[in-house]
Amino acid sequence: MAQYDGSIEDNYNIMDLDTTRNINTIGYDWKEYTGTFSMVPNRSYYIADQDSEFVYKIIFESFSGQSSGNVSFNILET
Repeated sequence: MAQYDGSIEDNYNIMDLDTTRNINTIGYDWKEYTGTFSMVPNRSYYIADQDSEFVYKIIFESFSGQSSGNVSFNILET
């Protein structure tokens, strides 16, 4: 897994990023609260499948609040 802070239009080779096997790489910090929740701009995550054959880019789109827990995101194969 890797976190990328830059244009969500960019596609990187996961091996060029600072990767980790820690499952908490995608934690709480993909959103921020300033009276309402909003997504952190220009942040995406890259994750490889177990065999490292496929890499996916995850981009969070929305979060409707802690009480509902509704999250929307896009997953793109890179």
